[in-house]
Amino acid sequence: ETAVDRGVDPTFAASTLESTTTEIRRDGAPVENLTDDHFLDLFALVEDDDLAKEGVPEVLTTLAEDPSLSAAEAVEEAGLSGVSEAEVREAVVEVVERNADQIEEEGMGAFSGLMGEAMGALRGKADGEVVSDVLREEIGKRS
Repeated sequence: ETAVDRGVDPTFAASTLESTTTEIRRDGAPVENLTDDHFLDLFALVEDDDLAKEGVPEVLTTLAEDPSLSAAEAVEEAGLSGVSEAEVREAVVEVVERNADQIEEEGMGAFSGLMGEAMGALRGKADGEVVSDVLREEIGKRS
């Protein structure tokens, strides 16, 4: 409730607290070490676009394993500090160039597979919407 009062998307907050926490517990993370402040700081980083939602599980795992860290320190520790749009574009262009034949054959039909490849290349460092926008633009240039 505190997070939502601070402007955090209710669905994101709920899914992080319920699903993501359960998921990382199953993977062996000591989630009992996580505090309300860890979650609130993490949510603030996501809301301020300092962390992509895709990086939340990794940051929570890092915080659970070392609760003395702040959320911002955990982002650094996990190697997930955000990337610029120029870096996103560079990664997307590499993926598009590697798959030029597929784009020529399928056009925008290649989007889904390439989106997965681009997100994998960026490893949770970039917001999916930004990657999606850049990828659509780059495919559009080539099809």
